[in-house]
Amino acid sequence: MITKAKKEDIRELYRLEEALFTPEEGRFTRSVLDYHFRLDNRIFVLWEDGYIAGYILVIMYAKSARIYSLAIDCRYQGRGYGKRLCEYAIGLALKKSKKSISLEVRSSNKKAIALYASLGFKVWKILPLYYGNEDGIKMRKQFKNEKTAHMLKRKYQDL
Repeated sequence: MITKAKKEDIRELYRLEEALFTPEEGRFTRSVLDYHFRLDNRIFVLWEDGYIAGYILVIMYAKSARIYSLAIDCRYQGRGYGKRLCEYAIGLALKKSKKSISLEVRSSNKKAIALYASLGFKVWKILPLYYGNEDGIKMRKQFKNEKTAHMLKRKYQDL
């Protein structure tokens, strides 16, 4: 089940950040999570057996959306939860009539790149040394026309 994050979830989300990312990899501080929590409709949590299995942070702009962060607890990886959260974000972007959704990923994260490609994201830009000593890849999924957007809205409406 995917729900909007609640204030009481922030502690567990920070624990997840600490377990998965180093400061050099861009781990969020508690204050960064608090900041994004205060802004409505940004952090969404995937629950499994009463535990937070992962979360996605989505930022909505005027014409587009951005997946700002995606994290899946190590105990729950390999179950398709990253895909479910990405599909949820795509559905949100479509419901809000955005023209596209984008994200950044480390060039070495082949597993994530393959996931995003399977969801229709295309490489948009190479970001030299975006992650300190490693390049990033900006990927984007465009909702090209009204007919396609309508079909995608129907596909993602039940997520």
